[in-house]
Amino acid sequence: MTKGIEFLKWSIIFLIFLTIVDLSFVSATYTEIFNPVQYPYVDVNTSFFMSYKVIVNNVSTNIGIVNLSINNSVFPLTWNSGNSEYEETLNFTGVGDYPFIIFPHNSSYSNLTGTFLVRNPYNVTFCGFEKSSWLNSVIFGDTTSSYENDYAYLTAEFTNGKTYSPILESYSDPLDINLQMKNVFYTPYIDGCGTLKLYDNSSYAIRLIDGQITFNNNYGKMNITKSYGTKIFIGTFNLNPSTSGYNLLFSETDKRPYFALFNWIAIGVIILCLFASLIMFFMLPRYPVLSIGFFIISIVGTLILRIIIFFYLR
Repeated sequence: MTKGIEFLKWSIIFLIFLTIVDLSFVSATYTEIFNPVQYPYVDVNTSFFMSYKVIVNNVSTNIGIVNLSINNSVFPLTWNSGNSEYEETLNFTGVGDYPFIIFPHNSSYSNLTGTFLVRNPYNVTFCGFEKSSWLNSVIFGDTTSSYENDYAYLTAEFTNGKTYSPILESYSDPLDINLQMKNVFYTPYIDGCGTLKLYDNSSYAIRLIDGQITFNNNYGKMNITKSYGTKIFIGTFNLNPSTSGYNLLFSETDKRPYFALFNWIAIGVIILCLFASLIMFFMLPRYPVLSIGFFIISIVGTLILRIIIFFYLR
C-alpha cells in the first residue's frame, strides 16, 4: 500500500512538471519576422525570394511545418538550417493584389497575413544641376554644371493627398525624426543623377538627402546616423511609366538650407548688435569703449559660432 501511494505521489509530481514545461514553451515570447526584399511590392514575372523567421527567446527557431497560402494555393516553406529561417521563392505571372497567409501547423503560433502588390515596375531619373563657378562661366561659357554628391540618396514617398510646404519640409525637421518614420523608395545619387524604381501610378514627394544613411528595405524606413547637411525637398510629382525624367536646378539654399538660414540669422544678429552698440554709445557717451567693445565681442562671438556650425554640418 505504501509503495502504491508513493508511486501515485511521484506520478502526480511528474505530470505537474510536464504541465509546467509545456506551459512555459507555449507562453514563451516570440516574434515573427517576414522579410521580402521590397514588401509589399513584387515585380511581375520575376523570381521573388522571401524569408520567414520565428524568434523565440531571441533565437530563430524551427517550429515545424509552415505553409504559405496565396489565392487558395498552398506552398510549403523550406527550413534553411544554415540561415535559421524558412524560405521560399515565388514567381507571379500576373499583375494584381495577392492576399496571403503564413500559417504554422503548430497552434502555439499565430498566422501572419498580408498582401503582395504585384506590378510592372518603371524607372524615373532625376538629375541635379547647379550654377557654375564664375571662372567656369567666363572661360567655358557654362552657366550650369552637374550637381554631384555621391553621399546622397534620392527618395520618393507617397503623398497620399497631403499638401507639402517646401519651407516646412526644408526647415521643420532638423534632426530628421519625421523623415526616418516614412516608408520610402530610394536610390543612390551617383554622378549627378538618381534613377528611382517605382510601381504605382501615383503622386510622390521627392527628396535628395546626404549623410551616413542605411535602409531596411528597397521600400521601407531609413536610418540616418549622420547628416552632411544636404536635405533638398525637390517637390511633388505625378509619376507613371510614361514619365521619362527631370532635370533640376539647385540653389545654394536648396543644397544647404540650414547654412543659408544661419547666415540670415547671423546677419540679423550683427544688425541688432550694431543698433545696441549705437544705443549704448548715445546713452553712455562718457564710456564709448563699452559700446565699441560690446560690438566687437558680439561680432567675434557670432563668427565663432558660425564657424562651429559650419564644421558641424559639413
